Amino acid sequence: ALPIFNHINLLKFKNNVTLFNSNFIEYTTSKLYDFIIANPPYLVIDKNLVPQQYDNFIVGRPNMFGLFILHSLSMLKNYKKFKFLKGDDISNFL
Repeated sequence: ALPIFNHINLLKFKNNVTLFNSNFIEYTTSKLYDFIIANPPYLVIDKNLVPQQYDNFIVGRPNMFGLFILHSLSMLKNYKKFKFLKGDDISNFL
């Protein structure tokens, strides 16, 4: 993932853009964003790994993709967007 992040980090953006390369689920902020782009892993996780604030949203086996959706929604301004990258999207950066 780091080579893709490094490539994106070199791009020139017209708007004020902040890029993070960290554990998204552990990232906390009081700031709300207009747009979030993430590359969530598609895997089932142990219920013990679900952050407490999302316990009530999980039914059955939790997965990281669902946690990314919940976490993204908690950090977006009203009516803003998030985009999750998948394999085909990532290859466009290379």
